[in-house]
Amino acid sequence: MAERLDEAPPRLRSDAKRRAATILLVDDDLLFQRTYRAHLTDEGYDVRLASDGEQALEQMQASPPDLVLLDLLLPRTSGYDVLERMRANPALAKIPVIVLSNRGEPEDLKRGAELGATDYFVKFNARPKEVLWKIRQVLAKQAGELAPLRVAIREKELDAELLAQACGKPLDLRCAACGGRLVLELLPRPEAPGAFEARLVCPRCG
Repeated sequence: MAERLDEAPPRLRSDAKRRAATILLVDDDLLFQRTYRAHLTDEGYDVRLASDGEQALEQMQASPPDLVLLDLLLPRTSGYDVLERMRANPALAKIPVIVLSNRGEPEDLKRGAELGATDYFVKFNARPKEVLWKIRQVLAKQAGELAPLRVAIREKELDAELLAQACGKPLDLRCAACGGRLVLELLPRPEAPGAFEARLVCPRCG
């Protein structure tokens, strides 16, 4: 069940006006940086980059991000040390940290949890959409909200053409402001289990 798409509920309209959440991506692999920066930017996040642990800590001290996406194998200062120093610093202690690393042994996961990692993904097993979903969950929880589901709409798939007609949108369902692909965003309604508020949204510009 979903609300009408032609008029976003007030709660969702106010969400669209919020500033973009800031994510600090800490990784020394430039290809990985470019790949995840593109995914995160497409989701509408303000992405900052750091290539080593010291640079990451300096950036956090200067301007704390909303969330850190952290590799563990870093030059100068390891991801483990970054986590430890963040949790010991009152100004940084509550920033959620999602580890995304090639280290995937049980002892690595255990140590990450003990040092305060919010969640842990092993790079070669993690799909970007899974990481993005976890980021939305974590940021929504920080804000005391529910994380919306986002469903991609593909041309020529199922009723995408009918949806475009019903909403008065072009068939490829792109944002008029920035050209990004629109998604169908579904926000669970806690007072009505199984029901959702729905709207078409551009992840890039809201």
